[in-house]
Amino acid sequence: MANHVLGICTECTKTNGEEFCLECEVILCSKCKLSHLKRKSNKKHHVDKSYSKILDKRPSCLIHSKEVVFYCGSCCLLICPSCMLEKHKQHDVDEIENAVSKKKEGISSEIVDLESRSENVKQIVDDLNVFEEAYKIDNAILKKVIKVRGDTLKALIDKHTETLVERVTLEESSQMTRKSEEVYKLEDIKLLCDLQIERLKGSLQNTKDIDILLSYGEWEEDVQHVKTREISEFKPIPPIRFLEPGKDEDTINELFGAVEIGFFKLQEGDHVRIKLSVTEPINGWGDVTHDSIGTVRGGNIGSIWIGASDAGKQDWRWAFDLSKITYSLFNPGQPDNGGNVEGCLELRSELGYKWNDFPCSSTNSYVCESQQEKEANLINEIKASLNKMQENMKGVLQMVEKLEVNIKEKSNICRKGWKEYKDHCYIYQSDKKSWRMAEEQCRTMGGYLVKIEDVSEHNWVVTNIKDGNLGSTWIGASDVGKQDWRWAFDLSKVKYSLWNPGQPDNGGNVEGCLELRSVFGYKWNDFPCSSTNSYVCESQQVILIIISIRTLGD
Repeated sequence: MANHVLGICTECTKTNGEEFCLECEVILCSKCKLSHLKRKSNKKHHVDKSYSKILDKRPSCLIHSKEVVFYCGSCCLLICPSCMLEKHKQHDVDEIENAVSKKKEGISSEIVDLESRSENVKQIVDDLNVFEEAYKIDNAILKKVIKVRGDTLKALIDKHTETLVERVTLEESSQMTRKSEEVYKLEDIKLLCDLQIERLKGSLQNTKDIDILLSYGEWEEDVQHVKTREISEFKPIPPIRFLEPGKDEDTINELFGAVEIGFFKLQEGDHVRIKLSVTEPINGWGDVTHDSIGTVRGGNIGSIWIGASDAGKQDWRWAFDLSKITYSLFNPGQPDNGGNVEGCLELRSELGYKWNDFPCSSTNSYVCESQQEKEANLINEIKASLNKMQENMKGVLQMVEKLEVNIKEKSNICRKGWKEYKDHCYIYQSDKKSWRMAEEQCRTMGGYLVKIEDVSEHNWVVTNIKDGNLGSTWIGASDVGKQDWRWAFDLSKVKYSLWNPGQPDNGGNVEGCLELRSVFGYKWNDFPCSSTNSYVCESQQVILIIISIRTLGD
């Protein structure tokens, strides 16, 4: 073997050095080696050509200048014999060769574990990629089902909307026809009155006194004829209102349906349609129960993983939803967590496919479970439900068209907690709300923020506010930022008012809602709508109607 050139000779600094003095730690050429060893001080030095010995030359102890021969595991230090006797007697001390051997074994073991872990991770990634495609297909089907459901409900809602709008239109047309008839009658009466007035005025001016007496009876008869024509009083047309149902998420879910993230679990007696992934390929699908899971089309596949683990805590849960296992069929003596490494669940072939805990890093065949067939059944069920809903809706619409309502008894009352005043009901609320929240709360209760139309109503409302110690109180008018004050109930202009002097002033350009200000003696004041006050709700008296409903087909 050729000598290994270590570098330039330290002595002559010219020739390549191939040898090394272990004591002096210098590189020497063959010529300088001889002169080096001839010196009295160097006679016992060791000059060696072995490169491995040179590399393995151990360092000296920094304290005692002796070669280190031990390794202290407690301190992670290389030490000499003197160091061991002085400071490391009670420590984990081993010879360097033994310590190195143990460290190498540990590193090799870690490499094996990491390689196994890497392979397991790779397998999981591969499985996830395979699952992804099937998962996306299933979700694509589900999205179509949801869209079909939505389109169907949209069509039903559109039809119902048209029906309600048409109903309002018909009612409006009916009321306008009635109004036109009343106006025609009243205009006819007015015309007769005007003609008689003109005739009587002319007679008074142009008729002789004697003729007035002779004609008076005829004139009186004509006047009485006009006066007997009935003049109907003006009666406001009752408003048409839309009664809004609940709009919370539960109501929407009840009507539309909701997405539920759920999976199958292995339960006693379950019979599921599954596809197997095994070490040996199996063609086709297998119908598998617990009793027959070891024998699938294609032959015996040995022990099988199923989807539960205990996370090292003997707390067995299903992997897909982390729910606790309620049904189990463990082999007697299992689970035993043998070697403290058995944390995954298998159906053990040697145990008659009873349950057994087993190391998760071991390899088995395995069973994958899918919801695909149940989703197909769900689609069919939804379609059937939609068809049935459409038929029911048609029946309901036909029934509504045929309903006859017979009013048998009517009485006017205020609900519990409301106070009556001149055919209206009032309730006084002490909880503080913004103006808009107060109006919304009144609407929810079947009323509206109070509309004050005269001084007597104002005084009655204020008296009750004082009795309830409510302080400043919202009433139902706002100006929408335009100083055009209107009542929220029917958007009519405010005619009667009792403003505090200097009000409304729209202070800071933000005061757009109407309150009864306590410090102003409950006179009217404009105030920011976002502020909070007590409030008064008003409603028309409840009309209790006992009705009998029958269809024309009954």
